Parts: sequence; C-alpha cells; structure tokens
Amino acid sequence: MSAQHGDLEHDSVCLENTTLWGRYSAESIPTKSDVSLPASIIASATQGKKVNNILDLGCGVGRFLLDLLDHIPVQEALGVDINVEAIDLAQKSTNNKDIHFKVGDVLEMECDTKYDLVTLQLMLSVVDDRVRLLQNAKNNMIPGGVLYLSASGVSSDINPKYKDLYERDFKLTGEMHTYYSRDPTTNEILYKTHHFTEEELDSLLKEQGFVNIKIHKIKETSSRRKEEQAYFLYASANKKND
Repeated sequence: MSAQHGDLEHDSVCLENTTLWGRYSAESIPTKSDVSLPASIIASATQGKKVNNILDLGCGVGRFLLDLLDHIPVQEALGVDINVEAIDLAQKSTNNKDIHFKVGDVLEMECDTKYDLVTLQLMLSVVDDRVRLLQNAKNNMIPGGVLYLSASGVSSDINPKYKDLYERDFKLTGEMHTYYSRDPTTNEILYKTHHFTEEELDSLLKEQGFVNIKIHKIKETSSRRKEEQAYFLYASANKKND
C-alpha cells in the first residue's frame, strides 16, 4: 500500500463522525440557493395542511431554512448543526424571535418539541450513520409528520468523472457509489459522500418505518463542480400515525 493510501485510510477514520463538519469552514458549507422545488415537494406532501413548526437537521448557516420559511410560514422553526461558526452566522442572519438556531449533533439531538416537518437538505449523503439520522429525524416528528430530504444521486451515466471517483475510492470506503470529496488544490479530504439510487433510498426509508414515500430524480448542476451536472434525489415521506 502506498503512503498516500495509508494517509487516506487514516483520514477516513476521522470521517466516520459528524464532528468533521464542526471543523469545516462555515462559509464553505454547501447550501441550496433556490428552494422552490423543495417548497413544492413539501406542499404536496402536507396536502394543504398547515405546518406549525419545522426542524432543519444539518442547517449549516441557515440559508435553506430561512428561504424555505418565505414559502412555508410557521409559528416556530429550529435549525440544528454541529458547526459552531455556522450556527453563529445563522443566528445573526435573522431577528425573528420564532426562528432559532442551536449547536447540536444531528444524530443525537432530542428536542422538547415534536415537529410537523423535519428537513434534511443533502444530509443523508454526507452522514455515515444514515439509519441513526433517519431514526432521530423520526423521533423528533409528530405522528403523521412529514419528512423532506434531498440526497446526491448516482450520476456515472451522465458524468464519467463520477464513475472514476466511485472506482477510485471503493477500496477505501468499502461501499459502491461512495467517494471522498477533496480540496482541488491540496487534495485534502473534505468529507465522504454517498450517491443513492432511487431504489436504495426508497428501501432505506421503508426500513425505518416511513410511509407515503415519493422520490423525484432531477438533473442539476453539481454543487461543488459548477460546470458539471449530476442527479439529485428529492424525497418526502410520512411518519406513521400512532
């Protein structure tokens, strides 16, 4: 094994933990600039019912949640992220007393309130323990509550570079369609990303007890490679009623 691969394996151990995002530069955390599609998917999933409160797990600097609230007015909203700098920026971006941001681990955060809507914007692709993330999201929802999430989709058929990334890192990740995002200048590992098939995402949600699952596969510009396209999966589901 080369020294380079040895370093990568050492780094991969560090990546098996959401605390990686606690060290990430807040201004570099990816965020979605246009929330019209998520808002439309959520509106369809809620079937016209009023959403009283929203929990955004992995909120980053809060831009997604704040923009979403322009489409979905609620009585209370909470954004949670492990990155202290990001939460500080999020708190400074609003004076609304009904919108709160809190430092916390998305895998363990247990809220006093149960939420009508829980959102996971691209979180499922970059958190290793996906089952635990979904279970925690469900635990913080009311019975019948709505889950919205987005995830990176397998894109090797429209972008050969992804095929190369999947194959390059397979020996390190041990999982197909998973690779390490690296700094283009230093080649330093930034985080691990998993790309889902529609069938895989559907099965994962069903296994965690979600119902009424709907998945939309959309071709978009890659969040980190602006000149390239990739597939993204947008999904909604419900927690079962008690």
